[in-house]
Formats: sequence, structure tokens, C-alpha cells
Amino acid sequence: INAEYMGVLSEGRKQQMFAAKPLPSFENKQTRLTLEEASQAVQGILNELNSPEVSSKIESASGEAGVEMVVACFFEVQGHVMERFGFVPNDQGFQEFEEALKEHEGNPSFAILSDTLKRKYRQYLSMDTTSS
Repeated sequence: INAEYMGVLSEGRKQQMFAAKPLPSFENKQTRLTLEEASQAVQGILNELNSPEVSSKIESASGEAGVEMVVACFFEVQGHVMERFGFVPNDQGFQEFEEALKEHEGNPSFAILSDTLKRKYRQYLSMDTTSS
């Protein structure tokens, strides 16, 4: 879901976002999700994005700092949720998480959740961040 936006963030920004928590060892990382886990993960991301605190943070970021800060907020939310499912919040972990979710895109109920999340990302990314 987010791999296309990963390049927007500088390496320093990625490190700042996840510096507070030590990363789990690579040997213990998750690479697959059951349909139930994938649905819970996407719903968890949606719940956090829809929370007043995160929603306000993203809207403020889009007005003040542009796309990079909006994407950083998305990654922060997704990183916290995916950690609960055993994925490491780094470039490889985000890619593996995306692949684990894509495995379930053929399920109609999961596809609805996934499409809802994609629309939410596009909604925030389409906010006009360049006009003065």
C-alpha cells in the first residue's frame, strides 16, 4: 500500500520516525498474514488514521510541510500497527507487509477494506499542499 511513497521520505526522517523503539531481530520477523490478521491490520491502520488526533496531525502536516510530512504520518501509523503483527518497520518490513496484504486482495471483504485504506491515503495525499 505504501511502497510507492517510501521514496518520498529521507533516510534521516525514517530513522527519526522509528528511533524510539528498538527493532525486533530479523530472525523473528513476520512475512505472512492470515486473512483475519490482514483484515485486523488494515482495520487497525484505518482506525488510527480516523482517530481525531492522527487525522488532525495529518491535516496539519499537509498544510504546513507538504507531502513528505503526510507520508511520514502514514508510515508512523502503519509502522506501529504492523509491528503488532510481527513486521519490522523498515524498508524491507514495509514491503513485506504490503506483499502479505496483497495475498488477500482476492477476498471480497478484504478488498473492500484495502480499497478503503487506499482511498484514505489518496484523500490526504491529494490535499493541496503547494498553494500559498
